[in-house]
Amino acid sequence: KDFYWRAMQVAALDPLQTHWFEGHANTADSALHDVLLEWYPKDLQGSSKDFTEKWNARTEKISELRRKLLAELTAAYSEPHRCYHTLQHIEFCLRQISKRREHAVRPTEIRWALLFHDAIYDPRRNDNEARSADWACRVMQEMQRPDEEIMRVRKMILATAHAGNAETPDEALLLDIHLSILGGDDATFDEYDTAIRVEYAW
Repeated sequence: KDFYWRAMQVAALDPLQTHWFEGHANTADSALHDVLLEWYPKDLQGSSKDFTEKWNARTEKISELRRKLLAELTAAYSEPHRCYHTLQHIEFCLRQISKRREHAVRPTEIRWALLFHDAIYDPRRNDNEARSADWACRVMQEMQRPDEEIMRVRKMILATAHAGNAETPDEALLLDIHLSILGGDDATFDEYDTAIRVEYAW
């Protein structure tokens, strides 16, 4: 087995996770791509031919799942009753975590939680966070992610209900990001206040 093939195996099994902090476009699509690339199951053992075939198959499956999730999340965040809890809010949050990367213990988990934290949103219900967490964690289970990782993501999303204090540094960071709009300038806050009032004008 040549050196190049072994190097490709190592890179595939332990990819660098820093590029998205360095001028990377923090859109929902790019965040999905980055997280799925890291988390999607890897089965890359075997010959160099097997490796190439498995790598290509994995890449295609990641692309399919990314397109599916992006379409579903875009549809969810574009519901007509939303005015503030939209894809714009999610991508604002993604930009914030990219600026605060040094404070994150597990930044990939925070990004995933941010992507899904308002995926289910009905201002007349009080279980939006729980249902959003169910969605995020169901996809993680399908990708065979560890139970403890799934639990951390669930707790982060549930924490956005602001019913208690953060229990971990990542929860605290996510909540700071979630409420950072409140520290914006007067025009930004007024826009937020108006949008929230529209959502709850029922």
